[in-house]
Amino acid sequence: MLNRNFYTWLRQLSYNPDFIGCMPLSDNAIKEQDDLEYVLRFLVYRNIKSSEFSSSDELTELITDKMRELCITDNLNYEKEKEVFDKTFELLQNALGDDAFKKYYAEKDRFKGGVMISSFEIIAIGISNNLEDILKLKDPTEYIKEKIKSLYSNKKYLELQKAKIASQRGVTRFSILTKFGTEYFSCK
Repeated sequence: MLNRNFYTWLRQLSYNPDFIGCMPLSDNAIKEQDDLEYVLRFLVYRNIKSSEFSSSDELTELITDKMRELCITDNLNYEKEKEVFDKTFELLQNALGDDAFKKYYAEKDRFKGGVMISSFEIIAIGISNNLEDILKLKDPTEYIKEKIKSLYSNKKYLELQKAKIASQRGVTRFSILTKFGTEYFSCK
């Protein structure tokens, strides 16, 4: 194991009750450690720069390489990242709970389906990258709830869906969607 402290810290984040409440994963998914993978994705997506990858890279390799780098260099601000993680998922849990990463159908006024990785990339990273400004709002929970509900009818989101962004290479998808999420959840 490269860095036992990093793994233990990552595992502790996955036990956050707000995170668990937002991620209705099956027993099998938890057995496969999907919860830990989502936590790792959250950290990697927040801490990787576009200069560190190209669109031809494999996402799984990129995540693994960045995780190794974080373990070896040990330059991650654990306290800050934990605070951002905790506050992001507290807001999501308070806003929508286990609907946070499911698709919203306005005509039925309900969320449906399972956790979507593309929604996770847009929402979790978008909120975390704008957290300070969102927390300054009069009602951050309502802001998040309304932004998530309107996401699925947003013009740019629909254009991305039409371009079949979800079927793009993983690196292309994550780089486009996390950038979109950061812009979409901006309060400015």
